[in-house]
Amino acid sequence: MISNKFKSILVLIFTSTSIFAQDNIAPFKEWDVENYYRTLHPEWAAGMDAAKAELEEFTRNFQPQSRDNDPYIIPVVFHIVHYNGSENISMAQIDDAVRILNLDFRKLNPDTASIVADFQDIAADCNIEFRLARYDEDGNCTNGVVRTLSSTTFIGGENLKDVSPIWDRSSYLNIWVCESIESGAAGYSNYPSNFQFQPSYDGIVILHDYVGSIGTGEPGTSRALTHEVGHWLNLAHPWGDNNNPGESCGTDFVADTPETEGWISCNLNGMTCTDGGLDNVQNYMDYSYCTNMFTEGQKTRMLAALNANTSNRNLLWTDDNLAETGVLEDPIFCAADFNATNRIVCAGSSVSFQDLSYTGATTYNWEFNGASQTTSSEQNPVIQYNTPGKYSVSYTASNGIIDLTESKTDYITVTPNVGAPLPYFEGFENIASVPSDNIFVNNYDNDNVWQISTSAAATGSKSIKLNNNTNNDGEIDEFESNTIDLSNTSDDVVLSFKYAYARKNDNNNEKLVVYASLNCGETWSQRKTITGDDLATAPNQNSSFIPESNEWVTAEVTTISNIYLVENFRFKFLWEANGGNNIYIDDINISGPQVNGLADKTSDNLFSISPNPARGNAQIKLNPTKEQQAKIFLSDYTGRKVVDVFTGNVVGNKIYNIPLDNLAKGIYFVTVSLSDNSIAVKKLIVE
Repeated sequence: MISNKFKSILVLIFTSTSIFAQDNIAPFKEWDVENYYRTLHPEWAAGMDAAKAELEEFTRNFQPQSRDNDPYIIPVVFHIVHYNGSENISMAQIDDAVRILNLDFRKLNPDTASIVADFQDIAADCNIEFRLARYDEDGNCTNGVVRTLSSTTFIGGENLKDVSPIWDRSSYLNIWVCESIESGAAGYSNYPSNFQFQPSYDGIVILHDYVGSIGTGEPGTSRALTHEVGHWLNLAHPWGDNNNPGESCGTDFVADTPETEGWISCNLNGMTCTDGGLDNVQNYMDYSYCTNMFTEGQKTRMLAALNANTSNRNLLWTDDNLAETGVLEDPIFCAADFNATNRIVCAGSSVSFQDLSYTGATTYNWEFNGASQTTSSEQNPVIQYNTPGKYSVSYTASNGIIDLTESKTDYITVTPNVGAPLPYFEGFENIASVPSDNIFVNNYDNDNVWQISTSAAATGSKSIKLNNNTNNDGEIDEFESNTIDLSNTSDDVVLSFKYAYARKNDNNNEKLVVYASLNCGETWSQRKTITGDDLATAPNQNSSFIPESNEWVTAEVTTISNIYLVENFRFKFLWEANGGNNIYIDDINISGPQVNGLADKTSDNLFSISPNPARGNAQIKLNPTKEQQAKIFLSDYTGRKVVDVFTGNVVGNKIYNIPLDNLAKGIYFVTVSLSDNSIAVKKLIVE
């Protein structure tokens, strides 16, 4: 029913998978994405209003032409933003989602038989079909799916469109799939008129378990994508101009959808408004859990959107575009590819591999360097790795005529079950580049990455740096440690580090997050977050930030409780960009009761080192308070003993020589352990 006011909105749909199983439904939570952009870009408001008015005028005057046996075909690309979890949905689940779209928009869905009698005559075959793209923007073969590894999947929203950039909206309907949407929505889109000023954000965002009816999806939530495509084609909710069904009667600008307040249950006899008509509770654009139809009026409105030039919808279904995107062709077997659920594992762990070849492979041949099983002919094998190291994987897919091979060097990293013992210190002095044997990096966007820097350091000459000065908002970059043995400590430990960072302006709100794992990286727990005003260590600046010596700050992670005192402890640093400048980290130190004093303490007078830094030789001056046994040794930054300096009885002040000629430049640790259970550790820099 049409009224004289209209507000473009959209939407959370179906906040719980249980919505289709019960009548006691919690209120929906909505996201008014139009208001979001109007607030973010007030300069767009007039243009958005004009685009909306223009599209409404076109729709009022639109007369659909007969297109028998000639449907409007829309090429589709799915952007799967994942973190190697269940959100990395299978090709079968994506195909199932497209199948459901085509059933719903062509009125081929079996449940049309249950449409109530009042609406049987106006239930529409919308004559719109969807097909996965066969060629990408550059003309390369594709299966219509882009898979991007990023932890942004857990805080999804418009940031997903930065992580996995849009394919040209005049050629493809773009759909982004993630694990969680930050606003709390299950899915959202916008109307064509509102996308007019945001071409790089044109499309749909939806949770993985609202895609299709198999895999992580289920039949009860599988119409969510149908609902979102309706909004993308300019359909509103039947109740109209607000995000809250059940509150007031409104309009959707469609004449044959009865005036309604909207539903969150399936009352097929519902009549909520004064016109006395039966509500179209089964409409795909309602929130009821029994939707199964569009009306003829909604069909006309969507076809008008496809014929108008607003946001290039009229270019999608042209003959030229269908040819360029390949959707009229049979699937082509053109690529072998694969993915692993976890590329960094402890010795003895298994890795699940997923075939991503396309399209139509019939045989699968894998080669696993360094694994317990070196070959497999399964499509998605699970392979165990028992020996620490870095290993390559090769995969050949075949359709019986063509063999295609994909090989990835050093693809799987296997870490020791029992890590390096304490003391642990990483000053990056002995690392030429990352990834290294002890520091691994995750570069999800193939953009800027953590790297060893010689331009600044808290101590020594090196640190690890992220060139955040040119990062896009929302980009995630991580580095992780190898395994570390904390099992010999008896109480909580402290992880400390030094960092330097500058904003460009006060609106930058970057995040530095420290995670810990008690199972070799299978799961991670957030232990410390530094953000906003607490993160900046230097004044704002636009030029590439290089810290001065007084612009370093020490941070401590004191939440590593005794449950983390395991043999295969690991830590991870995560950076989330938000327009600021560079970040540097140095001197990562893990200390506990048995390694007390790992960080230099001026009050500790058990011994001294001179010179420091040193080359050739260094001397230790020992100051015991009484006669006792002593052990003095030198360790590298992994905790490995490299020089036994002295073992024996000590009385009074003694000087001991440490030969350094055979040692590489870098940071080492001198440990003095006395028989009265006192212990001290000091850092020694070898030049």
